[in-house]
Amino acid sequence: MSKKDILRPDEEEKSGEKIETNTGDAAELKEPFNAIPKIRKKGIRGWQVALIVLVLTLALVYFAGVLFFTSHFTPNSYMNGYNIGMCTVEEVEQKLAVDRENYDINIYYIGGDVKLKPGMGSLRTEFATPVEDSLELQNPFLWVGSVFAKDEFSESYVVKYDRSRLREYINSLDFMDIDSMKPSKDASVKMENGDVVVTKAEQGTRLDIERTYKTIEKAIDENAHAIDLYATGCYEAPELTEDSPEIKQLVKTCEYFLDLKCAICFGDYKYYIPRDELSKIGYLSSDGTIRLSSNNVESLTNRLYDRFATLEHPRTFTTHSGRVVTIEDGYYGWEFDPEELFSELYYELSQKRDFELTPDFSSTGFYMDEHSDIGNTYVEVDLSGQHVWMYVNGTIVAEADCVSGNYPNMSTPAGIYPIDHKSSPATLEGQNKEYVTVVQYWIQFYPGIGLHDATWRGAFGGNIYTYDGSHGCVNLPYDAVATMYEYAQEGMPVILYW
Repeated sequence: MSKKDILRPDEEEKSGEKIETNTGDAAELKEPFNAIPKIRKKGIRGWQVALIVLVLTLALVYFAGVLFFTSHFTPNSYMNGYNIGMCTVEEVEQKLAVDRENYDINIYYIGGDVKLKPGMGSLRTEFATPVEDSLELQNPFLWVGSVFAKDEFSESYVVKYDRSRLREYINSLDFMDIDSMKPSKDASVKMENGDVVVTKAEQGTRLDIERTYKTIEKAIDENAHAIDLYATGCYEAPELTEDSPEIKQLVKTCEYFLDLKCAICFGDYKYYIPRDELSKIGYLSSDGTIRLSSNNVESLTNRLYDRFATLEHPRTFTTHSGRVVTIEDGYYGWEFDPEELFSELYYELSQKRDFELTPDFSSTGFYMDEHSDIGNTYVEVDLSGQHVWMYVNGTIVAEADCVSGNYPNMSTPAGIYPIDHKSSPATLEGQNKEYVTVVQYWIQFYPGIGLHDATWRGAFGGNIYTYDGSHGCVNLPYDAVATMYEYAQEGMPVILYW
């Protein structure tokens, strides 16, 4: 074999000669049989080194994190609103200590409030569960995932105290001073000025001491921050309020009494005891019934007597001309025994029912109302003006000039007198029968003195009475006295004044 035959392909190329190969029916031989293959060396590339370093670094960081988060909370961890990620148990406790140590409970009492804080009355706070328990709930091998997921925890605390020391402290507070506590007042009912008055219950400041202690202790045990001693029923409440059935019944009892129709009758006039008067007479007793004040019934009786017992009492009168005169003389009016009326009135009122009571009158008037006993039906005689008017229901039915008694020896008596009788015809006689006169109309209002016709007179009025007056009667023209006679009634007042 020649040297040429064993040249390598690369050497063949260098020699510039081409080796021909046999391409017969046999398989094509692409390389010389005895050719030696080329072996190439393969090294670790740079990116592969970087990848290995990265994996090892991440593994180191991960396991370092696992080790770190066995004693620290993972990132994105929160407790009671605080971010506690990367914090140790001690650091978390320091953050939470602000809330725990700032605990207080506000005690509201009537008139003010007071705070209890740790350090007062042995009060102190402790975590309900160790913070370590929350840390143990985290898996440090999953710390990587915590970056993307929020982990929240809740930690509570409990308040501890020594009961006897706490109660001793509470007892030292101002609102617990027994001497300054005021008892509650029940609602009450009374009659006043004609109305039923309900006095509302008053809440006092007297506390149920034992209940107060227990209420505050319960609030502390529940970590409450406020307690209202009134709302929790620590104060002794009134037994009766304005809404109590007992108070409502008393109101009904009083209203019934004040609505009684109690009348004292003076002829056709009925004086009804007003509600304000009844509210003075009656009062509620401790057993819830209405009793009478004897003094006030007597006081009412005296006022009734002063007002309605008018016999021989002075009274004012407005004359036809509008002048107001005082009538002091006469014997017209009403009269009754006040002591007898008191007894009857007290009995009727004690029955607590409607009634009409007519006093046993020793004298009665012609009229009575809330203002006077004269009314608007009467005879008016103006002795100074020598004129007479007769009013019936406020209307003048007759009037005329007159001649009264011979002044001054036989003057007609001034005053107010009732008509005691009338007659037609009538014979008039003097005391010693110094005269005997027959008149057609006689209206007597005073013994031996009355209104009558005087046909023998040619004139009336003026000053005739001063020189040619009557013996005390009131002489009138025939037609005038005839009309007066028609309207005259027994008891009708005759008012004479100067």
